[in-house]
Amino acid sequence: PLFSEHRDIMAAKQYDLLIYGATGFTGEYIAYEVATRAQKEGWTFALAGRQETKLKMLRDKVTKRTGFSDAAIEIADVKNGAALREIFGKAKTVINAVGPYRFYGEDVVTACIDAGADYVDITGEPQFMDSMALKYHTVAKNAGVAVVHACGFDSVPADCGCLFVEQKMKEKYPQGVVHSIESFITMDVDKKVGTGIHFATYECVVHGLSDVASLRALRKKLVAQPERQNSVKRVNGSGLKPPPMKKNPHKDPRVKGYALPFMGADAAVVKNSQTLRTNLDPEGTEQLPYYTAYFVLPGLFVVICFAIFGIIASFLVKYQWGKKLLLQHPKLFTRGLVSHEGPNEAQRQSTKTSLHFFGKGFKSREALSSKPDVNIEAIVSMRDPGYATTAVFIVECAKSMLQERSLLPSQGGVFTPGGAFYKTQLVSRLVEDDRVEMRVVNFRD
Repeated sequence: PLFSEHRDIMAAKQYDLLIYGATGFTGEYIAYEVATRAQKEGWTFALAGRQETKLKMLRDKVTKRTGFSDAAIEIADVKNGAALREIFGKAKTVINAVGPYRFYGEDVVTACIDAGADYVDITGEPQFMDSMALKYHTVAKNAGVAVVHACGFDSVPADCGCLFVEQKMKEKYPQGVVHSIESFITMDVDKKVGTGIHFATYECVVHGLSDVASLRALRKKLVAQPERQNSVKRVNGSGLKPPPMKKNPHKDPRVKGYALPFMGADAAVVKNSQTLRTNLDPEGTEQLPYYTAYFVLPGLFVVICFAIFGIIASFLVKYQWGKKLLLQHPKLFTRGLVSHEGPNEAQRQSTKTSLHFFGKGFKSREALSSKPDVNIEAIVSMRDPGYATTAVFIVECAKSMLQERSLLPSQGGVFTPGGAFYKTQLVSRLVEDDRVEMRVVNFRD
């Protein structure tokens, strides 16, 4: 009944999608992706933000690039709650591209809940995601609004990559189960062209580093929620343990370079998705794999440079003047990697990022008393992961929200991608998209 009521309300909405923050660096790529898809999908959508002039200029660029000329324009400042509620009330799903989310995200989330609009974003900020889940999961659930974070490069490749490994194991061994998954992020860059990071991404990292202690306290409160109290069921055989996390830089024979624990949101997002699957799904008795995330640096010199930056940044973020220094001189502290202009077209297209997944499991649950008897290796690879391909990821998540909403484990609440869309065709569509390589490399006994 709740879904039927929600469907009737959504049918009366003016727009299928509203892109808030469309004129931002990543928001522009999302606008291109939505416009390209809108003609095929029959979507109506609006470009939204603070400045009408910039939005009209963007609409002209979208029309020139995609041929789609019917995008509407909606104006609202992020601090004007009434204006946000008014424009969000016209949309079935809001795509929020306004960051840093720790400063601007909550106003958008609350306005969406009040306006009855579903919500997706591209945040990779753990503090923001956990805070929204703690404050608004029950509120959103009661309102019948789905809020889904981390729908960009953070953390669709990791979250959906783990789902892909689970699915492929079941396809090959119907009675099989995955015990553990390790992922390694690698980046291939054309040295002649180089690469770059937009300042907004760097800004989020700086603020995140300064708030690690509060994140730990936040997570203690989060796990006490009724919706999260049931622990994820793991594959535990005779003395089976998860692969130990190697905290120091180390060489791994499966990848080229030095592996370090990945400090981004991937591991937390995957765990969150597994927790939601366990607690919200009536059939959530399935055993789910352990997950560990690493990233790979190409050589010892890069490891040393990364360590030096980490030491300096960890010290500076403790003080307001230190954070201000880091934010005022991004090029200095990153040797030119970060800029307000962001990477140019050549840099974006020459940057290829891959997640290599190595899973261990069992061909049959009857074999759980022994050691894992099958290994699966898979890869998720893409170019321009932080911008153009992030647009692909979030638009696919928005499509699931629009067309497969009845498959969510709960018709309202705060989710991560794997926890919201694991029953949908999201993974299958990513496999079929030429811009994303998602495949099994091999199975080994």
